[in-house]
Amino acid sequence: MRIGGVDYPCCPFNGWFVDLEIARNLVERYGVGPEVAKICGFDTSSNSSGWRAMVLQKMSAAVTHSFQKSRFSIVDHYTCSQQFLTHVDREKQCGREVPAQWSWIGGFLGVHCPAWHYEMRDFYLRPQFHYHCDRWVVEDASGLEGSKLTKSHKSLQDRPLQDDPRKILILYASTTGTAEQFARNMAKELGLAYGPRVMELNALDEKMVQRFTHIVCFIATFNDGAAPHNGSAFPDVLPFPLLSKKTGQPIRCAVMALGSTMYPGFCAFGKKVSKTLEAAGAACFVPTVLADECKDQAADFQKFLRALRVELEPRQALAGTVESCLAVRLGEPRVGIAEASEPGEVRAHKRAEVVESTPLLANTSEWRSTRRIRIDI
Repeated sequence: MRIGGVDYPCCPFNGWFVDLEIARNLVERYGVGPEVAKICGFDTSSNSSGWRAMVLQKMSAAVTHSFQKSRFSIVDHYTCSQQFLTHVDREKQCGREVPAQWSWIGGFLGVHCPAWHYEMRDFYLRPQFHYHCDRWVVEDASGLEGSKLTKSHKSLQDRPLQDDPRKILILYASTTGTAEQFARNMAKELGLAYGPRVMELNALDEKMVQRFTHIVCFIATFNDGAAPHNGSAFPDVLPFPLLSKKTGQPIRCAVMALGSTMYPGFCAFGKKVSKTLEAAGAACFVPTVLADECKDQAADFQKFLRALRVELEPRQALAGTVESCLAVRLGEPRVGIAEASEPGEVRAHKRAEVVESTPLLANTSEWRSTRRIRIDI
């Protein structure tokens, strides 16, 4: 808080959570949406069923009920919207305009709330609350202990790939953006260990492709079998072989084809890309996945991701800032992390394969993440 030119790093904050914000955190950050939908009997096979909105409404009602049952006060988002407009009217009577972000007050609370139709202008006033960076992220001039970034906290994207020769190229051909989103989500999952490159399918050429050992494709089909604009230049026959210059071996590839069974040419372009890659000498390590827009493409993506993790040895792919291996001591219920310069140095342990590593919180940093880990022991 800055008042009169003086910065106050610790002062009370006048914000609070409404029911919808708590429900949103539970659904988006902790991933309880599919479980709640299953309990409520909602159809989750397609986004068109509206199950996400219904889950959010059910969760919002449950949050309000839990607070009231425990005799704690909480405001619902509709009442909060009305209270905001009352505050705006009071300020107008005093000749003052209220700065506000519509995305947080109108858009977030929903179309049925009064603030949805209120035109807002966001501008700067003082005194003002400011976002403050985490002290452990920056180097503090006062020399506080632990304020400097440690070596392991430096950006992992700048780290070399060390002795692992595998490099991944992720290609996409997308019309509405779904295939591109899947491609970038895949890159985010693999980024810590492999630093994959994401490109349009049209950008594929011989000089560039030789630098990689794996190609992963997310290919949408436009209309009745046509290629999206960023994949229209892909030829029927590649004029060069798909051999990795790094290993001298055929490039290993996998294709996830996106389409809709509403059209006769379901995933036609994705199938074509898969056959063209194989004809050029690529070795497909997983059968082409056909993701139907009328069903749950997100679930197909998770299956596709698991197959890629198996191909890339998930324990190595999910390694963090230290060379570590997950180990299970026989006879004990706990799972520990044994740090060692070489996995062979771990004694009296059994190797355990990581079969899932799903982020639970959004906007996590490069070196800190809250994840759900499943281990096959």
